[in-house]
Amino acid sequence: MEKVMNQDEAVTLGEVISYLFKRKLLIIFVSFAFVALGVAIAISKPNIYQAQAVLSPASNSGEMGGGATSQLGGLAALAGVSLGGAANDKSLFYLEVFQSRKFLTMFIEKHSLQKELFAAQGYDPVKDQLIYDEEKLQRLDANSPNPVTINFIYEKFIDDNFILEVNKKTGLITLSIRHFSPKFTKKVTELIVKDINYAIRTEEISDAVKSINYLEKALANTNVLETKKMFYQLIEQQHRTKMLATVKEEFAFKVVDPAIVPERKFSPNRALIVVVSGLIGGVLICMIVIVSALRNKN
Repeated sequence: MEKVMNQDEAVTLGEVISYLFKRKLLIIFVSFAFVALGVAIAISKPNIYQAQAVLSPASNSGEMGGGATSQLGGLAALAGVSLGGAANDKSLFYLEVFQSRKFLTMFIEKHSLQKELFAAQGYDPVKDQLIYDEEKLQRLDANSPNPVTINFIYEKFIDDNFILEVNKKTGLITLSIRHFSPKFTKKVTELIVKDINYAIRTEEISDAVKSINYLEKALANTNVLETKKMFYQLIEQQHRTKMLATVKEEFAFKVVDPAIVPERKFSPNRALIVVVSGLIGGVLICMIVIVSALRNKN
């Protein structure tokens, strides 16, 4: 048998508003308490600054023409040589190197950034100094009972400080570094762009030298005129790659818009924290008041 709620048991909107109005002082008090809590949380959070650099993948591939490229493809593959073109575009590879564990851990260790990335907990703008957590500073000592590893610092850097975004329409790359110190963000942004270009330049030079050595040995072992011609073309391209990597500092990534010291904080949004905290408190106490009134009525 279907149960039908009696008219006396139904709760109207007017009754709900009446319940809330009767407990208005409690609702106001709890809401203000949550606002105060939000203010405390907002004040306790240190400012985070963000420096950005816009980069463009540099194009360094030599153009040899479609026919020549097709003819040299097999020999180039044997020597580990890239002939350029969309199919062999190294931009994606360079991008992966940019955010790889190997490169970033080497970068952190090279510039001794462990202290700033792991132990910093705030920034004093008056003294222009970072504020450090003493317990975390002790963990940076290799002889401490619980030393922190470079891999842990790398993970923290990736999660909290390092953002690499690619615009699919323009192909431009935005590197963002976030930290408590505005000067530190600019410094790290500039250093990381310089180091990634240097690392890739060094690797490209090394690969080109290896390819040239292989091709020259193969050239000495053949008497076929056409094959020799192909080897000469491959050797010429590797010398071109080596030359470009040697003279071009921005070999892999060209800086379109350099980083500057940020003047405005990136986060936290303290006003939003306070508003959201007050809304949560108000909604929560209203729900409690309504549920309590309904139980008393039943």
